[in-house]
Amino acid sequence: VLVFLLSMGTVLFSSVLFYAEKLSCPDSDDMTQGDLYAYAQECADSYNRGVSPRFGLCCTEFDAPNDFPSITAATWWTMVTMTSVGYGEVHPRTVLGKCVGSLVMLTGMVVIALPVAIVGQNFQELYESHTMDMARAAANSRTHAPGRTWALVPGSDILRKLGQLRPTDPDVKDALASFLSALPEVWEQREQLMRERRYGFQKQNDFTQRFSNLLETMEVAR
Repeated sequence: VLVFLLSMGTVLFSSVLFYAEKLSCPDSDDMTQGDLYAYAQECADSYNRGVSPRFGLCCTEFDAPNDFPSITAATWWTMVTMTSVGYGEVHPRTVLGKCVGSLVMLTGMVVIALPVAIVGQNFQELYESHTMDMARAAANSRTHAPGRTWALVPGSDILRKLGQLRPTDPDVKDALASFLSALPEVWEQREQLMRERRYGFQKQNDFTQRFSNLLETMEVAR
């Protein structure tokens, strides 16, 4: 979608810019040989920066702007402007051309910059969700460690006994039902924290053991 919008904007604004600049080109058919010579000399002078003081914008023999001799040549400037690159080797020199250039910049921000930011935000959310899923999968895999048993419910039958209660007070009944529905999640979070804590202790012990072995090896080497 972004490529399609960029292509459409490039074609449209390249054409508009070319004809906007071309409107300021003098008509070479109405100029005498002396005027043409003076016009060429003034355009060759870098001090004038592509604009003749007497005749206007410097153009080719086909009455096309020197900086944008064709719509195809204007495509490069339109593309780098819409994508916020802007090399600056060519630029509009007339007031109308600069107005078109301003519109190109604003359109580039709307068509390119804003969608890219939205796509980047969605990619970040997807990456964080994937990272969280991987962390949960790693935590679940540690519950099947050899020689260890992990339980998400307490060893007693308190949950069954609480479920068998039949209070007559509606408020007490609702509170008990809410408590029973939330209790498994609380136990699961508790066991999750305990698993993470035990896993951290295990990693710390492994590191300590390896470091001790390394010190012993260094002592033997000495």
